[in-house]
Amino acid sequence: MDDVDKAQQEVEHQISTSITNRKLEDEVKAARPPVTKCIECEEVIPIERQLIMPGCQRCVTCKERSELLNKRINHA
Repeated sequence: MDDVDKAQQEVEHQISTSITNRKLEDEVKAARPPVTKCIECEEVIPIERQLIMPGCQRCVTCKERSELLNKRINHA
């Protein structure tokens, strides 16, 4: 196999990988849970957080604030 064949093979591999990645991205988008809002500030909870923490009810900021408050109450 010469250099031209190797280069062509690499290009075909990159195209195939790109197509596969695009299909996976489309599948993830189709499987996204519905957009929900934080129960405290009513801001939209980012989709990334919803996917990582299914069923979460607070945005990161409100969750951190809630945890800090709980620590203060429990240590008082």
